[in-house]
Amino acid sequence: MGVVVKSSEVARKYLDDFDQRRVLAGIHERLHQLVKERDQLNHEISRLMEELMEHTIHLEAKLYRIEEWKVLPDSPLVGQTLAESKLHNRKVLAIQRKGQEDIFDPAPDSRIQDGDILTIYGRLDPAAREGLVRV
Repeated sequence: MGVVVKSSEVARKYLDDFDQRRVLAGIHERLHQLVKERDQLNHEISRLMEELMEHTIHLEAKLYRIEEWKVLPDSPLVGQTLAESKLHNRKVLAIQRKGQEDIFDPAPDSRIQDGDILTIYGRLDPAAREGLVRV
């Protein structure tokens, strides 16, 4: 059994149609491959985003922040030294006082006054915040 070619025009049309089908099959195969690669990349991106979020949350929990707290007039800290205060386990970086120059790296015997703004490295526990307001 064989192919009977009735004319060169019919043969050319057959070959063109065959070539078109081959081209379309190639496009289809390449698209299928690209979609599969895209899905793999999306999966990898999702996995890496989750990993990044876990590391970010973990790191954020460990990081300390610099916070400023104003000492209110009725604060139990007024008149105490830094060493005597509930702030002794936090690093007070500076004290800002009205009408005075800022005190950087204050000594442990520095007395806390009403209206002081304390720049603290670290987070204050709720118990240490009594008489303070966040600036």
